[in-house]
Parts: sequence; C-alpha cells; structure tokens
Amino acid sequence: MRRDACIGVAAVVVAVLALAGCGDRSPAEPGTSARLEALSGSYIYSATYQGADYLTGTISLLRTGDSVSGVWDIRLIRPTDPPQAGCVVGVGQLVGSVVADTLLHLDMNPGWADCNVGLALKPTADGFHGQWDFVGFAGPMAQGNATLRRWTPGPD
Repeated sequence: MRRDACIGVAAVVVAVLALAGCGDRSPAEPGTSARLEALSGSYIYSATYQGADYLTGTISLLRTGDSVSGVWDIRLIRPTDPPQAGCVVGVGQLVGSVVADTLLHLDMNPGWADCNVGLALKPTADGFHGQWDFVGFAGPMAQGNATLRRWTPGPD
C-alpha cells in the first residue's frame, strides 16, 4: 500500500508540473530578455513606503545562469514608527533568480525567516521596477514600490 501511495504522489507532482508549463506564454516586452541577460552590474536602489520615499542605496548584482548574487548598501530616508524597512538598512548580501526571463526576484536576507525583505522586479528601459515586501514570522509586515536604476559612472 505504501508503494501505491508513493506512485500516486509522484503522479500528482508530474501533473502539477505539466500544468505549470501551460501558463500564459505571451511575448515579453521587447528587449526584456536582453536586459535580464546583461543584468550584472551596479544599481541605484530606491524604495517607497505608503507612497513616500523611504530607502535609498546601491545594489550590485552578478548573474550566473538563472541565479543572481550580490551585495547591498542601503540607508533609511524617512524613519517610521514602528520601523517597516525589515533588515535591509546597512550592508548585506543577497541571492536571487531570474524567472522565465521576465522577472527578477531578489532575497535581500538569505536564510532569514523572521526579518526578510524580497524584491520582485520587471525590466524597464533603465533598470528594474516592481515591489518590495517585508515578511516576518507574523506574515507580511510592509510593502512598497522598488526601483533599480543602472548606475553609470560620470566622467572623472
């Protein structure tokens, strides 16, 4: 009986994976794939909370296949009471992934479950735009808009 249960579970998993591949396959915005391919580099990060500027800093990314790693240096622009920025004020490391060549997901606090900030971003003409979410043990705590603009050094 246990073998039959394992075969049944395996069949369900295969069916779910097959259905997952049947989603919307509409073409991405022109150039999206190229921007995601060339995403390695430095970016100016800005985030809003409740419609107002909240965080600013820099994020450096390195893409290897569909995996992304990097570092961040972020500061608070506008304190709130209670604080809603999660654990992304200061410096830290990040991990992430490119999903279906249309979405960049960044985990700003890898390995943390109680004070984690994630970014879900789509390519734009000059970087990425999307949403940040701060999640704690109690669940979602705060969210807002997030933007990464490619940093280009000025003339010396």
